[in-house]
Amino acid sequence: MNINTTLRKFIENSNYFNNRLNREVIEFIDESNIDCKYKKAQKLIEQLVEPHRKNQLYRHITELYEVEVATMSLTGKRDHVLHSVNTFLLGLFINDKYLDKKVDMFQWNISALFHDIAYPLEISQKIIERYFNKLNSIKCELDVENFTPNLNIVPKDFEKLTNNKNSFEYIQKRVYKWGLDINVQKRYADMIFSNQICHGIISALTVLYLIDLMYQSNNPERNNNNNNHSGWEQRYFENDVVSACSAIFLHNLSDDAFKNIKKNKAPLPYLLKLCDELQNWDRPKTDMLNGDSPENYDVFIHDNKLIYKVGSESIKYEILHKIECLNDRNVVIKNETQQ
Repeated sequence: MNINTTLRKFIENSNYFNNRLNREVIEFIDESNIDCKYKKAQKLIEQLVEPHRKNQLYRHITELYEVEVATMSLTGKRDHVLHSVNTFLLGLFINDKYLDKKVDMFQWNISALFHDIAYPLEISQKIIERYFNKLNSIKCELDVENFTPNLNIVPKDFEKLTNNKNSFEYIQKRVYKWGLDINVQKRYADMIFSNQICHGIISALTVLYLIDLMYQSNNPERNNNNNNHSGWEQRYFENDVVSACSAIFLHNLSDDAFKNIKKNKAPLPYLLKLCDELQNWDRPKTDMLNGDSPENYDVFIHDNKLIYKVGSESIKYEILHKIECLNDRNVVIKNETQQ
């Protein structure tokens, strides 16, 4: 049992990439040194988005890597750079082998590779909370009455796009089209009220904001027949980019956001949520610097069911709990000892 072996064979026999990029993907999968794997992941992300001329986003992945490495000992958080690439590769397999209604590959590139792009903000908030928790504990230890200092992080203007457009309106229309009864602006307001950054919401707004700037630079008239700047037609923004960012917005919301999801009506948010929860190998964290071994995981299709094998009962039930909201009985999580 080794999920990297399964994904490697799948990539070798697929035609998703040209020969050069295919080799890069295989080298990433085969790499066992975590530091080298990080470098390959960053290079791979840049190459995957370059054909779509969205490679400015790559700089933010580099920033994410630097912040995560610098703060891992303080936050105890898991990696999100290797996770993004592995989520992307797992999604290719599941989309090809399991889903009846296929996800568009450009939409999958953006949503899988950048769904955690705002995690540095969430990490920063955890560090700030730790600072003030220490301050408060000293106050309590001294048993002196006084106000408790605090610092609130309030995101502003993330939703404002060029030409007086608004991200909430774009995302809301797409969410309704997927048959999901979610008030996008209320979810954002709830996040602000809670003073807890949701990296999914902020990642979605960040990616949509940045790509909107790129479209405005390359196609300021927002034409659909843009011969001078092929690939920047407005229809691609309104269909593909908005879909990708809407899936990112949803992926970290509470389970009730997915209660009405149907994988044939909303395959992109379904696939992102599923792969995000399944992907758990090669994710370094404070107490496991190399992450959980890929030998503890595998994936295959049997009798039209997606079988995902894990190495322990605790991980099995943890994943089952996380994907229960997707209401898909054809996704089966098994301990490797089960037959």
